[in-house]
Amino acid sequence: MHSCRNEKVHAFKDYLEDLNKNHDWLFTHIFYETIDENFDHKKNNSIKQGRIDLSVIKDEILIDNAKYYICGPEAFIKVQYNSLVQLGISKEDIYFEEFGPQLIQLN
Repeated sequence: MHSCRNEKVHAFKDYLEDLNKNHDWLFTHIFYETIDENFDHKKNNSIKQGRIDLSVIKDEILIDNAKYYICGPEAFIKVQYNSLVQLGISKEDIYFEEFGPQLIQLN
């Protein structure tokens, strides 16, 4: 699962597409805040517009004995963490790592 502003800033986009093509067991959920008006949803139905909404894909992501890893800025982590807890995921099964510009200290 990945979320970003748009296709142009999608980290590791080509690598993930190659993995997805070569492994039948892998399915991705991509959320772009904005999607180009020429985007072909039939060609790639794993891409959704907007921010990650776990309730929309809960049937696909709620897996017995799964561990959930969240990476991103603080606000993003809090939203996704709380969403997982509301969906019944144990706090012990949720891990996170914060990154973002607010962590940079140069002086």
